[in-house]
Amino acid sequence: MRLPRSTIEQWAIIHTIVEEGSFTAAAKTLNRSQSSISYAVTRLQDALGIQLFIPEGRRAVLTHTGSLLLAEILPILTEFERIERRAQNLSKGAPSTIRLLVNALFPKDRLFTALQAFKEQFPDTDIHLIETIRRTIHDVSEEEYDLAILIATAHQTTEIITTERVIAVAHRDHPLAQSKHSLSGPTLAQYPCAEVRGLDDPKTHLMTSGRVWRVNTIETAINAVHHGLCYGYLPEETVEDDIKEGTLCPLSIEAGSARIIPLGLYRRHLSSLESPAILALWELLKNE
Repeated sequence: MRLPRSTIEQWAIIHTIVEEGSFTAAAKTLNRSQSSISYAVTRLQDALGIQLFIPEGRRAVLTHTGSLLLAEILPILTEFERIERRAQNLSKGAPSTIRLLVNALFPKDRLFTALQAFKEQFPDTDIHLIETIRRTIHDVSEEEYDLAILIATAHQTTEIITTERVIAVAHRDHPLAQSKHSLSGPTLAQYPCAEVRGLDDPKTHLMTSGRVWRVNTIETAINAVHHGLCYGYLPEETVEDDIKEGTLCPLSIEAGSARIIPLGLYRRHLSSLESPAILALWELLKNE
């Protein structure tokens, strides 16, 4: 590979001239002498063997060829600026990637609104998003996350950022939906129940009583219930429209028709909040 005959600096000067409208204005913006700006343009034109600018009054206007070339180089200039900005952030201890472990019940609008706001503040920090099911802080190792939204248990001290309600539902044509009385354990045991257990759930391999369909996502559980194949405890917020339309029916169950699931926000260790990026994401997830 031969070395390029032009430099990023030269093209950045060309871009500044176009943005500012003249060599004089570009020199002022870049805090350089006008002669150094003219010299950089001359060197680039000589290297390329083409004319980049034509005078038009007091303005410097790109030639057609110059416009074509600058359009091609602009993405490279933008990427070069991003790399330098990222290097500066890394030198200050900012993480290049934040590992975010999130329970699937956490509201998606809230999650993605927070992530969108974070990317506006820290465009050069990547988010490694991992969705999980059923796990508590005791089921994960610190090597898996920087921030995590997990099921909070009674004996854990954590900051609860939301409580999600799941309710027992079945398709309107399912036999359980036809019952006029509260459903007992023996009655429920006659029918499959969709139970969401992710592939990362340490208890996935355990057998449970009753006829259980173990699925990996909430979406699969909802589809199974929609097809009348089973009943299930599903997020109330997700199925409320189906209930209003009459497609799904809430079930009255003796042992409880609803479950409240608290979700807590965790950080890998106390010092992690010394990072401005992690602290910002912490606040956005907590308060969004």
